[in-house]
Amino acid sequence: MTINNILCPTDFSDMANRAISYAAEMALKYDATLHLVSVINEIHGFDSFQVLAITPRDIHEHMLKITQEKLDELTSDIRPSIPLHTAVLEGHPSTEITRAAAEFDCDMIVIASHGRTGLEHILIGSVAESVTRHSHCPVLIVK
Repeated sequence: MTINNILCPTDFSDMANRAISYAAEMALKYDATLHLVSVINEIHGFDSFQVLAITPRDIHEHMLKITQEKLDELTSDIRPSIPLHTAVLEGHPSTEITRAAAEFDCDMIVIASHGRTGLEHILIGSVAESVTRHSHCPVLIVK
């Protein structure tokens, strides 16, 4: 089996950081490119809030900027010898992760078993489970 591209999504949780460590080690071992991605949900209804000083569009753009900054911080902890690509994706996490894996021609996805906790986890469901079901490539789930 040849592994040239590894996708590792993050929500910046401790579990996701653990998955990144696994993905980085695998990328080093297989001389593969590591694709770090984070997904933010789209905000709808921009036009309804134009009377506010800070609009949902402003909040959305700020979220994009902050998320990219966090990804950039993570890359500083990864060995420089590992080819690295980062991307901020917008939409439903499992959908965007599986789409990105196909787009980046990934041979494997390394994902945390869970990130968020509590009610948010129950409402959103298991992203890792959905990615495993819909991915075109093998998925390594890190506990």
